[in-house]
Amino acid sequence: MTMTAAHNFCQFCIGTHSKRAQFGSAYTVSEGDVCEITHRAIRENEIKSGCENYYDQAGTAYFIDVYSDIEYIDKQGNVAKSGKSITRIVRPREMPNSCEAWRDVYTEALNIIAKKFSLPSNNEGRWLSSNIFRCRARSDSEDHKSGIKTMKIVFTSSIYSHGVKA
Repeated sequence: MTMTAAHNFCQFCIGTHSKRAQFGSAYTVSEGDVCEITHRAIRENEIKSGCENYYDQAGTAYFIDVYSDIEYIDKQGNVAKSGKSITRIVRPREMPNSCEAWRDVYTEALNIIAKKFSLPSNNEGRWLSSNIFRCRARSDSEDHKSGIKTMKIVFTSSIYSHGVKA
């Protein structure tokens, strides 16, 4: 595949920052690479046209690594099993500065790990605080059948910026 002007843009896209950090600055984005903004595979037509989520190094973007501690709690209130996950969330040119903004970040991370690990969470959960989410296990899940009643997920995060600060 030959390098086009759009590929030059993609080389500086924050959605592919980790890939370039892993393989070097000369790395060229290709179809199927996962975009860190959309969490979807990059399509060839996005590479050719430059996608709407392109943010160059002239602006600041924030990479938020969200750490999730997941506890599966049985009917007696004991932690039956637990797990950890790290999810990268990208906030181009905006830094979460309120409880609601952080909850949006943590909700996005929750949705990503729910898909990744097939968490048996339902949509009726509630936030116990700005970073702790609790929900019942879905009644049709294997975890529920094996005695898991609820799940509690505690989120923490670390942040670093990419690009030139405004």
